[in-house]
Amino acid sequence: MAAELRRALGEDRTWTSRQLAEALAARGIEPGPRQVRRHLKRMEADYRRTASTSKHKQGPAKAERAGRVPANLGVKAGAGSVKLCYLDERGFAPTPPGTYSWTLPGCRKLARHEAPQGVGSMRRLQVSPAEGTWKVHDLLGSLRGLPWSEVPRLVVLGNAGFHTGRVVRLARPGLAANGIHLYYLPPYSPGLNRIEGVFRQVKHQEMPDRSHTMRAGLREAVTKGFISFGRWLRPNTP
Repeated sequence: MAAELRRALGEDRTWTSRQLAEALAARGIEPGPRQVRRHLKRMEADYRRTASTSKHKQGPAKAERAGRVPANLGVKAGAGSVKLCYLDERGFAPTPPGTYSWTLPGCRKLARHEAPQGVGSMRRLQVSPAEGTWKVHDLLGSLRGLPWSEVPRLVVLGNAGFHTGRVVRLARPGLAANGIHLYYLPPYSPGLNRIEGVFRQVKHQEMPDRSHTMRAGLREAVTKGFISFGRWLRPNTP
């Protein structure tokens, strides 16, 4: 039974204990859902939330090369010959996505759901909060507002439409003249942008209050989340 369960769990689909029991029954093994759960616990299997991925859409060669380039740039940044920046945007809704929490036995944490109408979302670019959806001129304003540096500033970013559109293409020579250069990651490679991990940590771990009725409360929670994570980040990484 353990071998059949491992084979089933390795398939590209989701399973409940009832569905696993039915699949095993079709193969001549007939445990009930409760017995299946006991076997899964013996195997130390977990019942966890699924995660989405876009790796199947990546171009393997481009993704592999793109993984090497930021690593090489990181070496140059460590040597002081370039200032490396990671750029992206992330929305923060009045009720963020569900997350995990330790609870008392028999209890479950509930987050009061607040509809987004009238509250707006918050996006963050570098360390600048803004309400509403970012547009290309917000992007260019943030790039031009990067702190001055004696060495070239290289900004790693994704392929969102307003990152790569005509307005940005026309602005790139001017940015380059001011020492700001853009490096685009290949499509479907968000994991190569190191700022994604910061967003994920802030959104799921550093915002313990999971519901906000007012725009000011959401703004304050996001700001505190970044400050809290920043305090942890500084002593733990170069």
